[in-house]
Amino acid sequence: MILSVGSRYFASPGDKVSLPCSVVRLGALVRLWKRGARVIFAGGLKVRKDPRLEVSEAGDLVIRGFLAEDVGEYDCELETDTDIPVFIRHSLALARAPDVSTRPQSGHLTVTQV
Repeated sequence: MILSVGSRYFASPGDKVSLPCSVVRLGALVRLWKRGARVIFAGGLKVRKDPRLEVSEAGDLVIRGFLAEDVGEYDCELETDTDIPVFIRHSLALARAPDVSTRPQSGHLTVTQV
């Protein structure tokens, strides 16, 4: 059983990102990390040869030095004996700085402490 819940994460270029996948009683099952249809990790076997990617001892997917091309959906899936996959999906997006404008356009801004 996967305890983690699929979530949406935001990161800026250069960030370290950790996508959780906590599993109870993994036993002989194999934990897969996938991006779309592409397998990144199968258990302890690193399939995708990107040195920025690793799986922590807890089973989380770690991306060091986040890049804009890392944006996408990541699945943590348990390989089971049934045809019904057990997985969670995380969505990883690029964080953007907020758009700030002042009103009036003069740029004069008054802030009051409450």
